[in-house]
Amino acid sequence: MSTETDDEEAAASAARAESLQRLSESAIASMSGLRVLVVEDNVVNATLVRLLLERDGCVVGAAASGVQALEMLRTQAWHVVLMDCQMPEMDGYATTRYWRHLELSERRPRLPILALTAHAMAEDRKRCLDAGMDDYLTKPVKLDALREVLSRYAGVIAIEPPPAGPEPVLPEPTAT
Repeated sequence: MSTETDDEEAAASAARAESLQRLSESAIASMSGLRVLVVEDNVVNATLVRLLLERDGCVVGAAASGVQALEMLRTQAWHVVLMDCQMPEMDGYATTRYWRHLELSERRPRLPILALTAHAMAEDRKRCLDAGMDDYLTKPVKLDALREVLSRYAGVIAIEPPPAGPEPVLPEPTAT
């Protein structure tokens, strides 16, 4: 009797593994060509995320500060932004709030901004969402979690080039 149960459990486990493999392959396929801006001041973290994304076929840009990210957002087209929350000069919360204001004032389509943070408490998640971020990933970033969250956005993203116009004046940087 236990042999039948063991066989059933092994078959169920194999089916789950096959299903996860198909989901992973589907997520990778949907991410191919996705233009992702990684905003992260820690070089090691930024490099890790870039390598993971490029391995799955994404086109990746990097900004080391919120000010640099805003410049890249205004001048290049991106499908999604991975935003570190705590950076010098202008943190991810202020950067996101500024970008959301710019989107409204210039009638730009909403760009998905996903938080990258080492803080995993419920109030941290709420702070990210309150700042205008669309989703939340904790560090260290795990490949499966990264694929899962990006694949959710990949199917609904329509890329449009940034509209031409006068450069807005950036607010003074604030300390985090």
